Amino acid sequence: MDEGRLPRRNGVRPHVTVTTTLEGLKNEVGAPPADLELSLPISTRTLERITCDCTISRVLLADSMVIDVGRATRVTSAPRRRALRVRDRGCRFPGCDRSANWSNPHHILAWTRGGPTNLSNELLLCYYHHRLVHEGGWQVIKAGREFRFLPPERLVMRRARGPGIRWAA
Repeated sequence: MDEGRLPRRNGVRPHVTVTTTLEGLKNEVGAPPADLELSLPISTRTLERITCDCTISRVLLADSMVIDVGRATRVTSAPRRRALRVRDRGCRFPGCDRSANWSNPHHILAWTRGGPTNLSNELLLCYYHHRLVHEGGWQVIKAGREFRFLPPERLVMRRARGPGIRWAA
């Protein structure tokens, strides 16, 4: 996007500006929502999903003055992404058949919470299951070489159709 051309598949990601506090990035209780440029405020869980695999540029403010501009830090490098594609071959969520092209790297222990950025702490999840893990309350636990997915304690079911409305044939 810096060059003015659209990227090829798995090229440079779009540039999005999100403003949050350190407490919001850590998903601490009572943290204010993050501000997404040209949008409404977003929850800390949505922020965590967006920043799970991204380049982060830090701008530190004190009394509304910029006091430090950090360097961008790549969370998942291209070689590690290729290694994930070979190892996982697609979304690792049980029963999901989405290919690696439809999947994103996910940190088991979040990078924002001090999780290491290495192959043993990452797995591929499709967009749908990545959102379930970050915002739906699902947990990923590594057990040896396998990954286990724990559902939330309370599953919220939403009706696709209202009462009295029949499904189309």
